[in-house]
Amino acid sequence: MNNAAVNPPIEWSNVPPGTNAFVLMLYDHVDTLMWAVVNIPGDVRSLPEAIPNGNQSSKLPAGAFHRSFRSNGWIGPAARLNPEGRWTYYWKLFPLDRKLNLPEDASREDILAAMEGHLTGNKAVMITPCCDGSK
Repeated sequence: MNNAAVNPPIEWSNVPPGTNAFVLMLYDHVDTLMWAVVNIPGDVRSLPEAIPNGNQSSKLPAGAFHRSFRSNGWIGPAARLNPEGRWTYYWKLFPLDRKLNLPEDASREDILAAMEGHLTGNKAVMITPCCDGSK
């Protein structure tokens, strides 16, 4: 998927007990946040393909919002190249004991700070490759 105009569908399982919300993040291999969906309800186990930009979409779970490093919506992976000729992307899903009290324009740093002390496990439950950005 190179600079795809829509987000792919994504599913998860094996959620730690006590999870009341999730934050899903898409990072590149140099730790740049490409996309985040914040305050996904704890009983949700998937997000559909093609969530429109903006936070009023019926495709977003109730109470959730999404961000990228540029806007309030999906920005697809770019076909940038690292020295090995690839640019790899990773999903990270963070299970939380509560929803985060954040504005919809929250930055990566705001999101990470708000998650401090609220993970229901010791780490993200899913860190998996996504969206190869090779030529």
